[in-house]
Amino acid sequence: FSTAGGSVAQVGYSQARDAMGWLRSPHVKKELEIADYQVEQIDQLQAKLQADVQEVYADIRKLPREEQAEQYRLAQEKVKKIYADGEAKLKEILLPAQIRRLEQVSAQMRMRGSVAYGLRGELAEKLGLSDQQQKLLQEKAAEKNRELYKKYAELRAQMQQELLEEVLTDKQQKQLDEMIGEPFEFNAGQP
Repeated sequence: FSTAGGSVAQVGYSQARDAMGWLRSPHVKKELEIADYQVEQIDQLQAKLQADVQEVYADIRKLPREEQAEQYRLAQEKVKKIYADGEAKLKEILLPAQIRRLEQVSAQMRMRGSVAYGLRGELAEKLGLSDQQQKLLQEKAAEKNRELYKKYAELRAQMQQELLEEVLTDKQQKQLDEMIGEPFEFNAGQP
């Protein structure tokens, strides 16, 4: 979703799809100061996009499994076109300041999940990020996520221990320790 340079077809339709999704939120509508007449137009546009996308995929489900993969690939191109058309129609509904704020909100939401994910596509293009920078972002984000999960696990264990100490008697705590036994480290990724 862009007002200057680049289109949905060039950077993928996910940002346009995300923007349309965020417009379902009452909080986003309030933030953008969407007028009642705009809400009605947006709702109609979203309903049409949803119906058009469902229609694209409806016939594929009826095909034999071996034919579905190729048809899904072709359908994705049709869906990109649907969202590109939807983006153009949305720009007719929203005011320029609303479009700009929607882009900002969408970018913030993408960044909340992961900086490496958020700085792909249109944002990476606008920032002029090189492939090397994007790869480095992904690597460093993965490293930071591992650190975060480790800290989270430590905090969760500490919180659980504090909770048990606050509620259980010494006798109950000792019984629980016996029932649980020595710590067992389970790693789902290894046999």
